[in-house]
Amino acid sequence: SLYVALDPAKEEVRVKLRPETGAILPYLVESSWMIEALSAEAESLAFISHGYGKGIMIWHMPRAGTYVVTAKKENEPAPSFTGTFETKERGLLTFDIPSLSSGTPLSITIIRS
Repeated sequence: SLYVALDPAKEEVRVKLRPETGAILPYLVESSWMIEALSAEAESLAFISHGYGKGIMIWHMPRAGTYVVTAKKENEPAPSFTGTFETKERGLLTFDIPSLSSGTPLSITIIRS
């Protein structure tokens, strides 16, 4: 099976298929909130997310370790949420963002510490 989520903030759509040899960039496995405007590097991510209830997310990270997740409402100087999480087996980073926004978009960053 192949499941694809397209980012509405991107004009060009590219779907890449390759053998599973180890990802060099983080990628989304599952999310209960919408994700858009994703920018990914080897040890960090930034994106906009919104939804209702807790934001439950699972990301595959290419390097095991500790990651700091921050969520910030637009036009607010301080983050509304900050948490530190460890990758689990197979590089999976699982975390919940509390219900902060009632559908209002949040700027979220994930950075390896």
